[in-house]
Amino acid sequence: MTTTHTPIDTDVPAPTKKRAYKIAAAIAIAALVGAGVGYGAAQGEVSAAQQEAKGQVEQVEADAGAAISEAQARADAKIATAEALIAGRESAVGERETAVAAKETGVTARESAVTQTEQTIDASKIQPGTYLVPEELPAGRYRTVNDVNGATCYMKQTKGDDIIDNMLEQAGRPIFTVQNVAGSEFLIDPDCGPVQKI
Repeated sequence: MTTTHTPIDTDVPAPTKKRAYKIAAAIAIAALVGAGVGYGAAQGEVSAAQQEAKGQVEQVEADAGAAISEAQARADAKIATAEALIAGRESAVGERETAVAAKETGVTARESAVTQTEQTIDASKIQPGTYLVPEELPAGRYRTVNDVNGATCYMKQTKGDDIIDNMLEQAGRPIFTVQNVAGSEFLIDPDCGPVQKI
């Protein structure tokens, strides 16, 4: 058996213009679809990066807010502690001022008592001179206020020309007893200084 081969025509007719446009359009559409897919993927990556950045910003803001709140709480606690300390010190100062005022009142009262005592002592001092008994000077025992220290201290009680009693001392604080004799006189010499009834 004999086979015959038909020769293949290698001359393929050139595509028509219409067909060339279709091919070009198909390629363009494929390119656009590919670009759109690539853009969408890139857009998704950008969107994910934005979300990540947004999350990091929110975390930083949250951390900063927490740090500020913590710092404010510490500052408030320190202020409260300082205010409590100041209040305690003010209270202590107030108590001390009250104590000082009470002591000042006590000192004033003591000063007044001392002044009254001094006035009483001064009023009870009898200066040197001659006094009628009992009109100007009651009967009783009298002592010099100060030591006579070598001075000649002379005291006497007389009635008329009669000496009832007399004394001469040059040391210590001499004591003289004035007797209750109406119409008599008691003499205190200036060297004796003032005397007081004892």
